[in-house]
Amino acid sequence: MDDERRERIRYYAFAAFVGVLLLLNWLGIVKTIFGIDTAIPITLLAGYKTFYNSISALMERRISADIALCIAVIAALSVGQYLAAAEAMFIVLVGEGLESYAAGRTAAAIQRFVEQMPRRARLIRDGQEHDVDAASLLPGDLILVRAGERLPADGTIVSGFSAIDESSISGEPLPR
Repeated sequence: MDDERRERIRYYAFAAFVGVLLLLNWLGIVKTIFGIDTAIPITLLAGYKTFYNSISALMERRISADIALCIAVIAALSVGQYLAAAEAMFIVLVGEGLESYAAGRTAAAIQRFVEQMPRRARLIRDGQEHDVDAASLLPGDLILVRAGERLPADGTIVSGFSAIDESSISGEPLPR
């Protein structure tokens, strides 16, 4: 298992742990510890990263959405709405997890697409066919692509006719 996946699983486990703590507070099973409403430490636990990012942004004189969230959470805590503050931080925690999951899947799909690209191309120069590295192609180069082959570069069909399978890019199942 790669480090990125392990980190994502750790994040999901942390979010689940915070969710269970929040649920226990909401159900009234574990409402207070040492006379303190458990929603307060849950808020701080769930939001430590958001609070840190907000303080960092303020130190760098940047405005971010995290700052608005932190102001709202601090306001909720100051008026005694501890559960609302914890819920807000938990929602952000879950949202960041979903965003991370989607970004990871997108990066993996792009990586798979790049790995499928051909590394070699048939360059036509002075009427002769030359096998060259696809990365060395320049705009205006004329290449030969045979039926069923993947395109090594973006371009325009100059002669002949063909249907090109663009499904890996467009998601459409039929070639155009």
